[in-house]
Amino acid sequence: MSAEVIERFFKTSGAGDVEAAVECFADDGQWITPDGDGVGTAHAKNQLGDLMRGMNAMREKMLASGTDAKFEAPIMLGEDLGLVRWTVETEAGKVLNRGVDLFVLRDGKIVLKDVYRKI
Repeated sequence: MSAEVIERFFKTSGAGDVEAAVECFADDGQWITPDGDGVGTAHAKNQLGDLMRGMNAMREKMLASGTDAKFEAPIMLGEDLGLVRWTVETEAGKVLNRGVDLFVLRDGKIVLKDVYRKI
């Protein structure tokens, strides 16, 4: 059951249904992106819609340039902890970037999505 909320998040966000994707988060949920100096940037639930819309716009540019992100199925490390490995690849399959999203869950909602990107 825990993997279902992660899968629903990726399905809805990938389809551009930002509101449904945000609803996968707990009211106190956070998304930490790897941008910026140091440990990254934390985004509260009320900021996630804008974050996702910006990422969707960036994805459109990626697709136009022949690259796209690919996400693997969640790997659950217990009921409330999951990992999703991802890559950014060219149409020819060359990996340009890779990383992992760490998900902490509570009561069927995402409490934390912490993104780690290999540079």
